[in-house]
Amino acid sequence: MNPDARILAGFREMKHFLAVHPEIGATGPQLIDKEGNIQDSCRNYITLPRFLVRNLKRILSRQELIHEKGTDYRQVQTADWIIGAFIMVKKEVYLQTKGLDTGYFLYCEDMDWCTRIRAQGYEVVYFPPMKVEYAGSRAARSSLKYTRIFLKSLIRYWNRFGYFTIRPKRRKLIYKYTP
Repeated sequence: MNPDARILAGFREMKHFLAVHPEIGATGPQLIDKEGNIQDSCRNYITLPRFLVRNLKRILSRQELIHEKGTDYRQVQTADWIIGAFIMVKKEVYLQTKGLDTGYFLYCEDMDWCTRIRAQGYEVVYFPPMKVEYAGSRAARSSLKYTRIFLKSLIRYWNRFGYFTIRPKRRKLIYKYTP
C-alpha cells in the first residue's frame, strides 16, 4: 500500500474474498480520488500498440483519465494488472514470485508482478467493494524526467514479456459477490 493511499471501506471483505478463492493470487481495490471519481485502477496490459493508441486518445481528447474500454468498474473481475497503490497478495504467491521486482526504479513494477503472478497460475482480480482514496501524481505526464523513467521501465517490461502480446493471457471472469 502506498503511503498516500487511504482505506475507506471493504478491507475485511477483500481479505475474506481472497481467502475463499484459491485460484486468485492478488486483488486490488477500487481507487477513487478526493472528489470520489473512480480511477483506472485495473487495466489491460500495456502493449506497444495500446500505449500508442491510449496516448493518442489522451492528446486528442485532452483527458487526463481514460478508463479501459469494456471494463465495468463496479464489477468484481479479472484484470491484466492492478495499480500498485494497493495490492493484496496471498503469502504463498508473494513467496513464489518474490514480490515486486526491485529492478524497476519507478513504474511498471506492478504490471510486472501481476504478470508473474498470472504466470504462476493465479488470477489477478479487481475488487471494487473495497474502496481506497488515492490521487496518484501522474508525474510521467507532466515531467520529462518522469516520462523518461516511465519509458525506461516500460521498455524493460516489454523486453521481458513482449511488445505486442503479453503472456500469459488472462481468463476474463466476473465474480458474483454479495457482502
